[in-house]
Amino acid sequence: MLPSNIPINPFSSPNSKFENKTYNQPILIILKRADYFKVRGTINKHQALLSFEKCIFKHEISFEIDGEFPLGLFFRFSGCVIDSMDVSTIISKRINLFFFSCYVKRLHGKNPSFTRITIQNCIGEFLLNGFKSADISYTKENIFPKVWLQILATHRDLTKTKTSYHIDNVENINFHSNILEDAPKKSRIERKRNEAIKDYKIRFVPSLDFITSISISLTIDYKEDGIANDFSITSSCLKSITLRGKLMGKLKIEDSIIDNIYMHNFTADQNFRLFQVKSFVMKSGNFEIHKSFLDESWFYGVRFDSYNIVSFYRSNLANTKFTSTVFQSKGLDYEVFKSLKNVHYPNERNDSYQRDQYELFLQLKMALLKTGNTFESQRMQRIAFNSLEKVNHLNFEDRTILRLNRWTNMHGTQPKNAFFLFFGFTFLLYVIYLETLGLHINVNNDFDWKLIGHYFSFINIAHKLNFLVEKDSLTGASMIVDFINRILAGYLIYQFISAFRKFGKK
Repeated sequence: MLPSNIPINPFSSPNSKFENKTYNQPILIILKRADYFKVRGTINKHQALLSFEKCIFKHEISFEIDGEFPLGLFFRFSGCVIDSMDVSTIISKRINLFFFSCYVKRLHGKNPSFTRITIQNCIGEFLLNGFKSADISYTKENIFPKVWLQILATHRDLTKTKTSYHIDNVENINFHSNILEDAPKKSRIERKRNEAIKDYKIRFVPSLDFITSISISLTIDYKEDGIANDFSITSSCLKSITLRGKLMGKLKIEDSIIDNIYMHNFTADQNFRLFQVKSFVMKSGNFEIHKSFLDESWFYGVRFDSYNIVSFYRSNLANTKFTSTVFQSKGLDYEVFKSLKNVHYPNERNDSYQRDQYELFLQLKMALLKTGNTFESQRMQRIAFNSLEKVNHLNFEDRTILRLNRWTNMHGTQPKNAFFLFFGFTFLLYVIYLETLGLHINVNNDFDWKLIGHYFSFINIAHKLNFLVEKDSLTGASMIVDFINRILAGYLIYQFISAFRKFGKK
């Protein structure tokens, strides 16, 4: 048998505060217009109508409201442990909910009418569906150990507690933080002697390691018929963020550490900006863009190289703006970049994987060329051709050309390959050429420096046939070797110059 509700009527004692209480039964907060008009003259609108501090709610908190109120009503929860809260039945537009340093196992509600929900330095699960306004923040100056006493009693290791926000069609939302600013190497305790509130005299200053150990995930779902809103995420530390649907309004994410970024069926334009974002630990986490259209979106200073896997799968990126973005410092294949149907199963690849890789890097090349970044665009072209070489059913001629270009100058990006191959092959051919004429560079450990000097005439592809001996002394074999040398030397010289001019190409 379910326990019966404990009814609480805030109008029976306006501006009441409950401290250090444990509720073993469900709580029903009852707000009736008739009761309000009886006591409205005694309500202090600058204080919370009802305040709970360091309380434990072992069952759900719900609301029963019979209409609208002429003035705003403010409810405050500070340092509380809340098993569940249902806000769906809040039909008054003048209700404000404020949560400070609380553990909320589950807060849910669909299309409530109240004005605003404010969540500051809280952990738990928050399902915000159709809310009018939400303000979420994590601030380093408002972490007070005494406020967290009740929570720490039941959750000693906060790093094992996962926090998630599922935001669906919220009209006005802000997610802000300053917790990464000037984070110390070691956590410390500070005392504020001049603080009037007793619980606020001791403040906890978290280290960067502690901040990044807290798991906070954010999921944002946009609806095509949803309400446009401006959403910004700054100086935040998130375990993951997931974006879905068609962006309505503006979205800006900047100066943040985000270990996992997922964009699934996400459509955005110039109103989407991703600035100065990276994973906390190098080569950790995933960055996935899956079946998304990011036309004219702007990626600035994104550290793709900090992620373990970067997957762009069947997405439009040709018109995406990439500036000051670090893709990969070394490596031909850019192994972190993949075209995966599911980034969590990197070994599962479809038959068109290499073709998808080719198309992906061509799109990135086009996007980078539009910003004038020829250096990175040539890298992308190099990797695109390397993927094309691996495509099944590619004809023999095209595969051979791609392989030769990869071996000689890495598809126009590395002149050293052509340089060393040039001298290696031409010197070998010169030795063979001399053998066909009965000549030797080294006889009994005695080098013929004159023959070594003639090597530089040999590598001149315009040299005369009789540069070393008279024409009558030439053999068929020597002329064949000479011809092969001219073709090979000319090809390698061209490959060297082509790669050496990579910064002058358009």
